[in-house]
Amino acid sequence: IHNICVDGESFSAALELGMSHYPNQFGLLFKKNRQEQTALQLAIDKHEIDDAMKVITKHIPPQDDLPILHQIIQHAPDLFEDFIGMYPDARFLRDAKGRLLLHAALESGMTK
Repeated sequence: IHNICVDGESFSAALELGMSHYPNQFGLLFKKNRQEQTALQLAIDKHEIDDAMKVITKHIPPQDDLPILHQIIQHAPDLFEDFIGMYPDARFLRDAKGRLLLHAALESGMTK
């Protein structure tokens, strides 16, 4: 998925395929490459954040019961405000460890 983040259509196709095979790993959106960059970081670096968010919400719809905000706190806390606006109901979900969003935030050291 990292090498495919060069244009919006390729990123969309890769995320769609990733979600069909790895829905619990968010289509490998948070998987790191050898340079320790996630596919999410690369997509936002190569595209406008709004364009990347459109692709992400298309393939990871806000109504899905996936705790995406837990992953954002862990892998991209600087994007938390952008994601909470798109996934407001995800605040109430528990992750695979049974943690609420507050617990994941506290565990990660997030203070704001």
